[in-house]
Amino acid sequence: MKKYYIEIGICFLLIFLLIGCNKKEQYDDHTIVLGVLSGGGQSIEEAVATYNHSQNNYQVVIKNYGDKDDALDKMIMDIMTNSTPDIIFLNTLPLEQYVEKGLLEELTPYFEKDPECSVNDLIPNVYETMKVNNDLYFTSPGFAVFTIGAGKNLTKNATGYTIPEFKELLDSQQNKDIQPFYSQYKGHLLTTLCCYNLGDYVDWNTGSCSFDGEQFRTILQICNEWGETNLTDYETEEPELVSSGKELFVLTEVDLQNMEYNREMFRDEINYIGYPCDDRDGTYMKFNTMLGMNAKSKKKEGAWSFMRMFMTKDFQQNNIFCDWPSRTDCYEEKIAESIADTPEYKQDVDELKKIISRTHKRDRSEDTLMNDIIWDEAEKYFQGKKNLDETVQIIQKRCETYINEHR
Repeated sequence: MKKYYIEIGICFLLIFLLIGCNKKEQYDDHTIVLGVLSGGGQSIEEAVATYNHSQNNYQVVIKNYGDKDDALDKMIMDIMTNSTPDIIFLNTLPLEQYVEKGLLEELTPYFEKDPECSVNDLIPNVYETMKVNNDLYFTSPGFAVFTIGAGKNLTKNATGYTIPEFKELLDSQQNKDIQPFYSQYKGHLLTTLCCYNLGDYVDWNTGSCSFDGEQFRTILQICNEWGETNLTDYETEEPELVSSGKELFVLTEVDLQNMEYNREMFRDEINYIGYPCDDRDGTYMKFNTMLGMNAKSKKKEGAWSFMRMFMTKDFQQNNIFCDWPSRTDCYEEKIAESIADTPEYKQDVDELKKIISRTHKRDRSEDTLMNDIIWDEAEKYFQGKKNLDETVQIIQKRCETYINEHR
């Protein structure tokens, strides 16, 4: 009889544990859940504190999924099966994948109804760059622009390069004591040449990719021919390498301070040619604090009340320090303030505006899992363990499988 009661007790304990483990977190109607990976950072925590202090109807709580290997899968599972998190911190997440799965709310109607925030307030090409499949799925108060600069004595009047053209230019310098970029580590070269333009090789709509094409093959060849196997510290600083003509290209963020710094390094008229890519248009926009709304959220009005805060003039005037504001009025104000503080910047304003206005590609480097696949196989090629044909075929197959498993 004693054994019988013990068995019954164990059964009840297991049932209790199963119920407890499957119990979902409960939030009241006035709590908005913001889902983040790796904490989200200090700026998002400060924004949440500011919002909560000013609100009576809603309060935002951060749900941190952490940074373990299964964190992304847990977040996706929550979004697909639950109405929370209501808001998703999209930085470092594969945006196109989320859009393809129908996980994100289209935000244009919210802007149209908002008395203070309109898409017409945004810098036109910034607004267009934020879109995915011609729809808007995230808000962002600021952005940075990344490109590559080089002296005009090298690039002449070129406005950009394809990958094969870039290789041809490097090959023409083969017998000179030069290096393409400051870091010659093969891993860094690979990141430079394919990180931002990963979207050129992937189509989430069709589930296809083209890592076995000539362009990606050429990238691997460039890295192998010009790169170093080991990551080392360099004795010579970058300004000296650039001014001496040994370093040909500089990776740069487009702002007035950097543009002045680049002029001093090159001692030559600078040509901002962008990263080499298929259409020779390799300048990329990276957005900060990208917030998307869960399409299944039951508190969309509350979610928007938090998201819209980042798009107001007051917020962007007082919180965007390192990047450029996404609103036209705040963007123009920041340029004017920069010139007032440092008059020397004025000579670069026209070029800066030109670069930013023609940028229409979003940084696509957020898919860390795909980046890991590429590096995992490319490293074997760099180490001589696999030939080029084997490498691109394996990368193609693994990435194709990954895309179709996650689209």
